[in-house]
Amino acid sequence: MQSLQNSGHEIAFHAYQHEVWSALTPAQETRNLTRSIDSASSLGIKYKGFRPPGGMITPHTLQLMKDNGLFYLSPAAESVAVVEDVAIVPFQWQSIDAYFYMHETAPLRVGRGDPKEPLSEDVMEERLLRRVDEVIEEGGYLALLFHPFLTTGEKRLTVMENVVRRVKEREKEGKVWIAGGAEAGDWIRKQGEEVFGRDPGWDDAKWKMR
Repeated sequence: MQSLQNSGHEIAFHAYQHEVWSALTPAQETRNLTRSIDSASSLGIKYKGFRPPGGMITPHTLQLMKDNGLFYLSPAAESVAVVEDVAIVPFQWQSIDAYFYMHETAPLRVGRGDPKEPLSEDVMEERLLRRVDEVIEEGGYLALLFHPFLTTGEKRLTVMENVVRRVKEREKEGKVWIAGGAEAGDWIRKQGEEVFGRDPGWDDAKWKMR
């Protein structure tokens, strides 16, 4: 992990053992974060942000984050915001590979008008490429996520490469700012809720976690 951090990658918090965060009690939530921070600190890693497994948080999460020095949150939500001085740097389910590939995310697909069964690599590629250009046209924000355990086989790897290539092409054209979570979160906080508002449009859709 240290070698990843030293090479310029950010390592953020994603629970201790991928627990469904919104289902934790206050005591479990505190213990989970505390021991995770302690483990990371022993490796020279300091967390700055958090993406909750399941996409949702509890009423205690934001204060717990602030108490422990984390300043950005990446939940399932519609838009960037600043909530209680925490930058909301969200993701949308339709922009991550788990939405397309996993049987367990069937409720998310059905709720958004897609088939219950997983979608193909071709469908994911077409939609993500289109979404990248739509967000650029809108002047918005997009989080992309490719899980290593889902990026299996030549086809899925090619899809990931094609999407990343599109983003890099748009960056070279001066149309995209590519930033890590901490960099984006810091910039969002500096702009403040006066610019982004306090309502990110929380997504409370539930699905079956492994």
